[in-house]
Amino acid sequence: MLDEKTKRSQAEIWLDEAERHWRESDQSEKAAKETLNFIENAILLNPLNHRAWADKGFILKQLGNLESALMCLDRALALDQGYVNPLYNKGVLLGLMGRFEEALKCYEQVLRKEPKHELAQRDMNVLLQIIHKKKS
Repeated sequence: MLDEKTKRSQAEIWLDEAERHWRESDQSEKAAKETLNFIENAILLNPLNHRAWADKGFILKQLGNLESALMCLDRALALDQGYVNPLYNKGVLLGLMGRFEEALKCYEQVLRKEPKHELAQRDMNVLLQIIHKKKS
């Protein structure tokens, strides 16, 4: 039986492997499912790892499982509210789901934490244009 420190360490190894696998893959559905297996191994070892939940949310989004992805990103944020990556990805996800006002709030929170976050700024500007067109 592994002690908690060893479990946390092994979970990080699984997450590093997941990220490497995804980065080096063709980012197909098959690659996403393989990556998800690495991430789920990490979660089994350390269910309180915010990075694992954020990565799982990202991969589930890639697989089109938006509701489950949203739940994973919310879990990551509950575990570490200062973690900007899942907050940004939550904004992207909410935008894909047509929940523009909620997505804007995510981007605003990201930019309060990291004012120079270029992707959040870009995506927020796009959403503002979409919302403006819908109101016109």
